[in-house]
Amino acid sequence: MSFEERLQRGEFCVAYCHNCKIVVWPHLHLCNQCFSATELVPHTTHGTLTEYSSRDGIIFCICRVGEIHIMGRLLSWCAEGSPVRIARCGIDGGVPFFEFEPDHG
Repeated sequence: MSFEERLQRGEFCVAYCHNCKIVVWPHLHLCNQCFSATELVPHTTHGTLTEYSSRDGIIFCICRVGEIHIMGRLLSWCAEGSPVRIARCGIDGGVPFFEFEPDHG
C-alpha cells in the first residue's frame, strides 16, 4: 500500500531507510542520502507544538513529531512547547492534511 493510500485511511507512516537508519520526510521512495529503497513504517503520532499562527479563526501550526516537522491545523489552542498528537490525518481534494490536538496523556 502506498503512502497516499495509507494516509487516505488515516494511517500516519513515514519512509524509512534501513541502510542509513533515517526517516526520509517528506516521503520518498528512495533515500535522499544513499538512494536505497525506503520502506513505509508506522510512526509516532505524538509530538511538540513548535510554532503556530491563526487567521480567520483557524490555527495553523508546525509540530515536531519524532524527528520530523509537520505543518497542519491545531484544533484546540495550546502554548508553544506543549505536547500534541496527530488527531486526524488524510487526503482532502488530493491534498494531504494533518490535524493536531493537545496531548493530555
